[in-house]
Amino acid sequence: MAAAPAALHGGDPRIRSWSDLPLDLAAAVLRRLPPRPLDRARFGAVCRQWRAAAQENPAMPPHFPWLALADRTFYSLPDTAFRPLPVHLDGHRQMLHAQSSCGEWLVFERHDGAITLMSPLSAAAGTILLPGLHTLLYPAHNDVHGLAIRKLVVCSDKLVAALVVGEPNVRLALCRPGAASWSWAIVGGANVIVQDIILYQGQLYAFSRDRCLTAVSITVDGHEPAVSSVDRVINSGLDSFPFNPCYLLESGGALLMISNYTSRSGGGHPMAAAAARFTVYVASFERSRWTMARGDILEAVSDGRALFLGPWCSRSVAVGGPDQRGSVGGNSIVFFTYERFYDDRKSMPFCCGVFNLKTRRLQQSLLQTSVQPLEGFRATWLFPPSQP
Repeated sequence: MAAAPAALHGGDPRIRSWSDLPLDLAAAVLRRLPPRPLDRARFGAVCRQWRAAAQENPAMPPHFPWLALADRTFYSLPDTAFRPLPVHLDGHRQMLHAQSSCGEWLVFERHDGAITLMSPLSAAAGTILLPGLHTLLYPAHNDVHGLAIRKLVVCSDKLVAALVVGEPNVRLALCRPGAASWSWAIVGGANVIVQDIILYQGQLYAFSRDRCLTAVSITVDGHEPAVSSVDRVINSGLDSFPFNPCYLLESGGALLMISNYTSRSGGGHPMAAAAARFTVYVASFERSRWTMARGDILEAVSDGRALFLGPWCSRSVAVGGPDQRGSVGGNSIVFFTYERFYDDRKSMPFCCGVFNLKTRRLQQSLLQTSVQPLEGFRATWLFPPSQP
């Protein structure tokens, strides 16, 4: 590491490198950086002393997520700049099918099979160590081969929930960070296919393919997390659209389910996403159903907010008016072409656009590029932990 400039320490021979910089001075340097997540991540990567300064000064203004592309490069909004992966973990490899988890974490696998979560957008977040999938015994045939994480949610410092894909089904698995093993959680009968999970107001919910929502209560007092109760809270009533992509997120205090219909017109080119049609539903727990959001209800959950939709994690972000956030204003959906359009063998066009909920039209395209997907990786959003 280069020696610290003499002007910083008045010629004091005891301060020989940047790592010797006192925490208060390091914090002063941090406060002078532009409020960009990449700059903050690089600051915390300099040394342990600077990481400690970042941990003691975690506050940051709200900012947009990164778009993690299928070739493992990142696109930063609204800077429109591609950046390499700013993470280096010795003895780890990035896990296939889990490019990002609960919006903040990147998922890596250690040489011994253990799983490490790391947040590249926050030097203060550190890492979380989880047991490897080899600790799971699949209920059907006690075989762990071929298991993969579809989605992972850090519920608390005592509980992590994950959707694990394995033949012939997708099941919910639970663990305590730092524990030795995962355990399976049964959330329904044999015919229930869990498609998504979300933590909403401290409660974990499982979303099934038939558009039903189940509250999964989990006890974490014992050695291993265990399901204490399973309650169906939303009945679908949407059987006419059983296979459209759906996204769960919280916005304006409400739990939303956004259904998407995308036309494949235009020869399959991603710009055909301009024909995307989104329908927003609000979870009406008192009526046990999804209610289509229109008029005042839609305004309440989307006014001043952009809804970022992705296959692993979707979130609502406060953006204010268009002038405050450049090209993305409130009452909008930010989305990208789906991974099912990809062919892992060649470069494919990629498009990210903004859908206006008021005009019901594609507002603009934020990104058009060519991506050569790596096998097993899919595009997703990577949200900073300070996201409101």
